[in-house]
Amino acid sequence: MGSGKFNEFLTTFLKCLSRDRIEYVENWYAEQSDQTEDAEIDGWTVQRRCPHLRADLTKTGKIENGVLTCSLHDWKWDLASGRCLTTTGHPIRSTPSGERAAERATAEVAAG
Repeated sequence: MGSGKFNEFLTTFLKCLSRDRIEYVENWYAEQSDQTEDAEIDGWTVQRRCPHLRADLTKTGKIENGVLTCSLHDWKWDLASGRCLTTTGHPIRSTPSGERAAERATAEVAAG
């Protein structure tokens, strides 16, 4: 190989990299470790890793109207029940936190 040329295999490999593929590999390694870590997102305490492909929900998670969406593959969960809305199985660990928890407790006392 002369100077100035690129290794064809390396160039092809780098062209194939995408955010999804890198995230998948990182999450595969993360999956081999402890999955009990929680994170606080928009007034909810949820498990930090997505049950689907272990994306870091502090980076990929968005909450609207009590539904958490992982932007990596657009999977959704109802946070009140933890139920996956995209497919059967794959529940998520979630509880309200901070002011949201206080609001929920007040509503439960008023209701019953």
